Amino acid sequence: MRLNKNITERLNLLKEIVNFLSDEKSLSTYLKIANIYTEECRYNSAIKFYKKGLQISKRLFGINNVEVAKFYNDIGNVFLLKKDFENSIKNFQKSLTIRIKILGEIHQDTAVSYYNLGVAFLKKEDYIKAFELNNKALEIYLKICGDSSTSVAKCYANIAAICEVADEYKLAIKNYKKAYKISKKLLGNKNPMTNFYFNKISDICKTMQS
Repeated sequence: MRLNKNITERLNLLKEIVNFLSDEKSLSTYLKIANIYTEECRYNSAIKFYKKGLQISKRLFGINNVEVAKFYNDIGNVFLLKKDFENSIKNFQKSLTIRIKILGEIHQDTAVSYYNLGVAFLKKEDYIKAFELNNKALEIYLKICGDSSTSVAKCYANIAAICEVADEYKLAIKNYKKAYKISKKLLGNKNPMTNFYFNKISDICKTMQS
C-alpha cells in the first residue's frame, strides 16, 4: 500500500532538510521521520531512521545518555510492533541498562523500560520473566506516583493477564479490579481502557462459573 501523497511529500522534505543540518539539530528531524514511518506501519524504514538518530546520539553524547536510551527504547517499540520479540528485548534491555546507570532505579524512565521489557516477554509468552519485570515496573511506579497513574493500572492489567494464562483466575480478577478502579477514577467510565478492564473481569467470572 502506497503512502498518502501529503505524507510522502512531507517525508521527502524532511529527508532533504536533514542533509543541511548539524548533527545535533538533525536528531529531532530523524526522530520525526522515524515516527511518521512508525505511524504508517513502515517499520523497517522507521528502524532505519531511528538507528541514524541513535548513531548520531552516541557520537555526540556517548553511550550513557538519556537520548541514546530513548532511541534504543523507540527501536525496541518498533520491533515489538513487528512481533520481532528477540530484537525488541535486546533494545529495551540496552535502554534499561543505560537508564539505571544514569537515572537510577527509582525513575519514571527506568520504570518505562522495565514495563516495556515485561510487555515484550509477555508477547513472547515467557510469563515468568514478564511477571517479574511487570512487578518491578509496578514497584517503581507506586513509589513515584502512588496508585494515581494509568501506568500503574497497565502494570496491574499485565499481571492479571499473566495470572489468567496460569488459570489463577482469582488473582487475575483481583489485579484487573485494581486496574479498573484506577482507570475509572482517572479516565472515567466511558474510557475504552476502563471498559476493557471491566469486560475482562466479567469474562473471567463467567469462565470460573462454567
